[in-house]
Amino acid sequence: MRLFWIIGIDEFDTSFCGARLSNRFLCALLGGFQLAVVICSFFQHMWSFKEYRHIFNCHSDINITAATWSQQFLAYDIIIFDFGLMHRILGTTECVANYLDGGYMRCAWCIEQASALILLIVVLFCIPRPVWLLWPGRCYISS
Repeated sequence: MRLFWIIGIDEFDTSFCGARLSNRFLCALLGGFQLAVVICSFFQHMWSFKEYRHIFNCHSDINITAATWSQQFLAYDIIIFDFGLMHRILGTTECVANYLDGGYMRCAWCIEQASALILLIVVLFCIPRPVWLLWPGRCYISS
């Protein structure tokens, strides 16, 4: 498959501007980046609970110049990239996750996503042919 004129994706490798990279390496690299973002987001929950006894104390209406490091760390929702946009557009005072359920589902999603990404990275490096992990997808496609 070709994307634009510079990216070619094959079954086992991908070429970008003529340089060939293994798809396993690309999956591990992108999965590692996603895992770093999810862990940082989960640290927001841990920090919020430790400091404020609230699962996600995210307030996007803070004054950045007068805010402490803790308030700045919790002012942005890293997962859904809510960097104050809803505050500017709709005038909300908290992050979107707080309006939905108080941040509980966001916390559960972080745990689930981190465990799935850890499983992905372990399988990419330790199991050369993860056929048994493909059965749920195969059953889903066949039905």
